[in-house]
Formats: sequence, structure tokens, C-alpha cells
Amino acid sequence: MDLLNQNIKFIFSIVWLVIVIFFNFLDFLFFHILYIFIFFYFIPYFAAKRIRHKNITIIFIVDLFFGWTIIGWIICLAWAFSGAEKKHTFLTSR
Repeated sequence: MDLLNQNIKFIFSIVWLVIVIFFNFLDFLFFHILYIFIFFYFIPYFAAKRIRHKNITIIFIVDLFFGWTIIGWIICLAWAFSGAEKKHTFLTSR
């Protein structure tokens, strides 16, 4: 009977270890998928920032609130690529 209890405890510990490893893997996978989703969600903002769009703040706000709709994300992406660079003004002394 004592051998049976030891076997049951051993099997229980192995099952527990497998469950813990599995849920740690799911947690790891969930957060990596979340990071990838956030990166793709803000691609219009990153594109606008890269080309120095003049309405970068507005693009970020619109993407933040309406990017979850496919239409809003596509509009933000098109808007980000449609703008020209900001005009840089340089102060010169006369």
C-alpha cells in the first residue's frame, strides 16, 4: 500500500509539473502574440513618424481609437503615407 501511495504521489507531481510548464508556455505565447499585435496595430503611427508626417499626433489618436476597425486602420495607414515631411524652418541671423 505504501508503494501505491508513492506511485500516486509521483504521478501527481509529474502531472502537476506538466500542467505548470504548459500554462507557463501559454502565458509566454500570449504575451508574445500581444506584443506582435500591438506592433501591427500601430504601424500607421510608426510610418507617419518615419516619414515625419505633419499630423503625426492626430494619426496616433485616430489609430488608437479607431484602429481596431479594419477601415479605421486602413484610413490611418493611407493617411500616414499620403503626407509630406514637415517643413523645417531654420533661424538665420541677419
